[in-house]
Amino acid sequence: MTSRNFSHKSAATALFFLLAGGCGDLSEELPKNQTPLGQHGRITNTQESGGAIATQVNATDAMAWVYFQFATGTEVTPQAPQNSTDWDLAVQRFQIKINGGMSGSAGAEATVVEGVTFDGMTQAPQASYITDQPDSADDDPDPDYAFAKLGPWYTYNVMTHLLTPKDQVYVLRSATGTYYKMQMTAYYDKAGSSGYPTFRWKAVTAP
Repeated sequence: MTSRNFSHKSAATALFFLLAGGCGDLSEELPKNQTPLGQHGRITNTQESGGAIATQVNATDAMAWVYFQFATGTEVTPQAPQNSTDWDLAVQRFQIKINGGMSGSAGAEATVVEGVTFDGMTQAPQASYITDQPDSADDDPDPDYAFAKLGPWYTYNVMTHLLTPKDQVYVLRSATGTYYKMQMTAYYDKAGSSGYPTFRWKAVTAP
């Protein structure tokens, strides 16, 4: 009687560990995505084909920057953005700044790549990367943000007053040194409201 109970318990225990071990193996096979999908604060992430992420930013507040970190795909709130390495780029309406030069201390740089599609790019180019600089002798009082100096990411229709993203691909070296390809895809939400810039992005191999 005692040995029979012991045998049943031993078999149950073995089965438990077998199933537990099997479940552990299955979980390790599941795809791991650090980027949270859906809406989180002022960031909404959507999974695209090929592993890219589409990120829409609620940048409707003309007085506030929304700070974004590629490594986690999330909004961050650095208390001292100028000295923080927690963010890679920030958006305020149609303006984009990166964490380098006059905007931050993380050394982020960007470039625009001609003659390549977003899906076709797998490696960052050996190109001249630039970062944010103080305002030069130009027609506006804004700093010379890299995304503006590389050529505005949008075209502006003076008749309709609408912004349309240009079909061009950027590469940004982040605060962690990882390279990301990036393409602006929208400035309006589904309702047509402005101040919702959307970009798709994915890590690429370093030059």
